[in-house]
Amino acid sequence: MTANRTRFGFNLPTESYCVLPWTGSAVAPGGQVVPCCRWMGPHGDLDNAPSITNGLTNARNSSFWKTIRQQMILGEKPAGCKICWDEELATYNREGQRMIHQHQLSSMSMHGPITSIENVPVKLRFLETGISNLCNFACVMCNESVSSTIYGIQHPGKKIPKRFHQDSAYIDDDLSELQQLKFVGGEPMMESKHDELLEKVIKQLIDPSQLVIEYHTNCSIFPSDRVLACWKKIKGIKIILSMDGVGKKATLQRPGRYKWEDVETTLNKYVALSSEVNITFSANVVLTALNIGQVTDICEWLYDRIGHLQLSWFNISPIQSYNKFKYIDFRNLSKETKERIKEEWATWEHPVKNCPEIMSLYHRSVQVIDEAGTLDEPLTRKIILENHPYNKMWEYFNEDLSELNI
Repeated sequence: MTANRTRFGFNLPTESYCVLPWTGSAVAPGGQVVPCCRWMGPHGDLDNAPSITNGLTNARNSSFWKTIRQQMILGEKPAGCKICWDEELATYNREGQRMIHQHQLSSMSMHGPITSIENVPVKLRFLETGISNLCNFACVMCNESVSSTIYGIQHPGKKIPKRFHQDSAYIDDDLSELQQLKFVGGEPMMESKHDELLEKVIKQLIDPSQLVIEYHTNCSIFPSDRVLACWKKIKGIKIILSMDGVGKKATLQRPGRYKWEDVETTLNKYVALSSEVNITFSANVVLTALNIGQVTDICEWLYDRIGHLQLSWFNISPIQSYNKFKYIDFRNLSKETKERIKEEWATWEHPVKNCPEIMSLYHRSVQVIDEAGTLDEPLTRKIILENHPYNKMWEYFNEDLSELNI
């Protein structure tokens, strides 16, 4: 079959080809094994996906995965990839995640590009997993499948499901050429099985200096000495801070079993460690009615602490306008509240404006603040506290939202 996709310097076997169904895997919170995290969105089929409990090797050789690869071999577009197809249509002159993975997993490798059109997997180069849902945070825009704290509060007295891959023995595939390892959660630094898996990966790698590990972390817990010893053997670490507020206001959106000082102390340790380990910093913010008025504070805090270090992408994700989240959706704020916030932004002056990575958080907020809401009346603190489905989190951790100015 001749290649017919030549954008961005790659001749791919077919128009719909993606390298991940051949050389990647992502373990969903329920233990389903799929090609990537985007498959876990609204268009992916998780009900029929293979379980990690039968081993990663069996999952990647299952009929479910064979069907995905065969569709791509024929140039068809699997439904679970719709997010990427839509992204590429909307940003034709920019690389989407599909091409980014193709570049990274080829350019980083001593073994060259992957353009297989045989319907069999090749050695893993990308792996994403959360290990378990163990987490000390009860973020009100999260869910009980990835936070043991939320599950425990929502279902008192019930045993908390383990989630994700539960046992590192399930990761039974050949890891010798792994190049990217992505940890989500839960909070990975709380889980000892994270340490075990990391040592297992390092032991199997032909060349540990080719491995990059990406962490999505709430930054309240510093890793163990076992983890630090592994980090010093590999190419680099990406620390992606999951944070939605700073100081006293941080717990409006992220209540939990921690203190804000824990976050600051842990980040200071990461900054100090960056002189010994190749660390790239970034952040992911979920934009809601609880924190849209803090966007400039978040930008300033990040700039003051890591603006001088090696940075990657910074992302702000507007809360999805589902019914589940409508009572913390910034779109449902009053026009007066939105205008006040925009007036404050208009007078904002800070050196962070010289840092395009962090400023992207601000620019994206400006783009979306005027999007229309779905409620008949605008949000108030009382409406949020009474109606948000995870309002137990605020009550449990004695948060009354008095710091919320809406």
